[in-house]
Amino acid sequence: METLTIHNIFGHGYNREDLSRFQELGFILRPQGSSFAGAQELRYIDFTAGPCLKLIEVTDPEEYLSFVPPGMIPYEPGLNLALAENSPRPLSDYQERFQDWQPYLLHENYEGGILILDGIPLYSREAAPLPVRSIGPQAPEKAFSLTAVLLQAESLSTLQKADPDLEELDLGGRQALRIPTPSRSWDLVVHVR
Repeated sequence: METLTIHNIFGHGYNREDLSRFQELGFILRPQGSSFAGAQELRYIDFTAGPCLKLIEVTDPEEYLSFVPPGMIPYEPGLNLALAENSPRPLSDYQERFQDWQPYLLHENYEGGILILDGIPLYSREAAPLPVRSIGPQAPEKAFSLTAVLLQAESLSTLQKADPDLEELDLGGRQALRIPTPSRSWDLVVHVR
């Protein structure tokens, strides 16, 4: 039994234009966003299974940087973990152990290899490098440990109709599309099951 599960996958740099682009591609944003300490405005994309995507816009960089706890890399995308519903351990076990990370209860820089958590494979940049961007303006290299979020779809036709200029990729023989994201976030790649 898993003790922790992935609650959401977060990335920074999302503004209204980025959110509109996701909606034009058919993604549905939660009707209500939220605010978080450090001048962070949060919007979410939910799925029928798996964690949601948390899209963060920092509205005041100075306030955000003063909020970031020691040891955390500013603007680093990552995962928020949560206690699994049937966990044999109480949340207080984690709160006591990681109290120095307030307001983040748990923070770990993830590097190297493949980690499977709650049935979801997580690949480091080294374990599953994506093809280099081949079209459009070249974004600065995204040098974060969490380099991409891969979504599975039955078909890519809806995305291709909404934006025929999305970059096509080959992920080990599977057809995929890369959706542009801000430089302070992961790449979003949708592939055929």
